[in-house]
Amino acid sequence: MAIHSNHKNKGFLDIFFVMLLFSLAVSVVFVSFQYRREKEFKAEKLNAQLQVVNEDILLGIASGLSPKESVESIPHSDSLRISVIDTLGNVIYDTYSDRPDTLSDHRSRPEIAEALKKGNAHTVSRLSETGGVLFFYSATYDGRLIVRSAIPHGISLTQFMKVDDSFLYFISIVTLLMFAVSFVIARMIDRSVTYKGEREKQDLKRELTDNINHELKTPVSAIKAYLETIITVPDINKATVLNFVGKAYEQTERLNKLLQDISTITRLDEAGWMFKHERVCLKEIIDEIREYIDVLPPEKRMELHTNITENTVVTGDPTLLYSIFRNLSENALAYSSGTDIYVNVESENKNEIEISFADNGVGIDEEHLEKIFYRFYRVDKGRSRKVGGTGLGLAIVKNAVLYHKGKIKARQRRGGGLEFIFTLAK
Repeated sequence: MAIHSNHKNKGFLDIFFVMLLFSLAVSVVFVSFQYRREKEFKAEKLNAQLQVVNEDILLGIASGLSPKESVESIPHSDSLRISVIDTLGNVIYDTYSDRPDTLSDHRSRPEIAEALKKGNAHTVSRLSETGGVLFFYSATYDGRLIVRSAIPHGISLTQFMKVDDSFLYFISIVTLLMFAVSFVIARMIDRSVTYKGEREKQDLKRELTDNINHELKTPVSAIKAYLETIITVPDINKATVLNFVGKAYEQTERLNKLLQDISTITRLDEAGWMFKHERVCLKEIIDEIREYIDVLPPEKRMELHTNITENTVVTGDPTLLYSIFRNLSENALAYSSGTDIYVNVESENKNEIEISFADNGVGIDEEHLEKIFYRFYRVDKGRSRKVGGTGLGLAIVKNAVLYHKGKIKARQRRGGGLEFIFTLAK
């Protein structure tokens, strides 16, 4: 129950975390936009004030005053730098220089170049090429001359350009509301998904339970029948008793295999955290499979061919990885009617390895290829029970491959037989 509760909480937290990130992203975007807009508004406001100064100076010059006389006739701060520039970029007058004629061509200055094109322009922050001081520049062009006013960056300018952060209080309230809404929405989605997921899980469990009950009935009924005959028939001969005991033992073996497979598939479904996570050499597993095949009666053996070497290593649970190759081998041995098994590495990269497991047997019809991984699905039900199959082998293979972050599919093998292509994470 604790594990189940943790999974539910994790699902809710995942949804809430996504909603929270979305809310934060919206807030950050809005704050950035508002901050930039406030800065632009402040810059435009300051530029408008300086444009008035520039226009007054240009009017004074147009009325016959010299640039110096026109500048001195306008009330302004001593820190305000005012330059008068002609269309060739020559500085005619500059309040910061006694020798303006020695200053370089100003046409390359951004605010001058733009003013020549548009009539006025401003630069929020630029280092003066003449004095090395950081200024806010505003330039105005009347068709004959350019007047440029510049305020040095300092405490007064910083205070003026400071963004009004009162909107942050509003954003904080909106963000908190979005957090609350995110929590409510995440809870609603989680409950909806959990309810749907629980129903699907219950349906799967019910189906699995029904299948298990059905599969258990066959060996249990057979064992009961054999033992009941031995007990109730007093004059049964010894040979028949031994025969019935042997058949009952075969059914107990089948029952044991079924219970083992059910245990494995249940652990994969509900307790994946119990499996190990370590480096595994696939050649060692293939060698174990070869040993298993070699001890079978000659008529049941198949020749195993592989290109897997000691360098073929993946990350995962050794027992689960063994179950993949063991179940595929048992499937080939029981149903393929072939003579050879081929286990080869098809491709490999830094993230995963692709493996082909094939036999040269009779194969199966196309209609069964997608279904053979279903639990308790049998291509030939009568033959499956006769050879002792539980109906869970390939389902375990698929779930074990998925556990190792891989994919698996079945297809007809060229030249005859059945081929499984699957990937395993390295």
